[in-house]
Amino acid sequence: MRSARWTLIVLPLLLICVPAAGHDYFVIKVVDQATGRGVPMVELKTVNHVRYYTDSAGLVAFDEPGLMNQSVFFHVWSHGYEFPADSIRCLPKTTGG
Repeated sequence: MRSARWTLIVLPLLLICVPAAGHDYFVIKVVDQATGRGVPMVELKTVNHVRYYTDSAGLVAFDEPGLMNQSVFFHVWSHGYEFPADSIRCLPKTTGG
């Protein structure tokens, strides 16, 4: 783990999480591991069924006050990608909010 950036590998995607500068949003970036490009329309669903979808650049602006400053678990799903049966991924402790 790095001090201000965390990387979570999801086959064949990367979820890159960085605190957003100048605001309390936490940025989640979903990147295709083979091409390095952001992946649009990836569904990230929290364990309490709150859904977020990546934009055309593969970004999600995460600001859920009850989930900030703690680790957050997501179910990850997208067309055209395969994920392990337990597609729940944990993002390290968020900052902000």
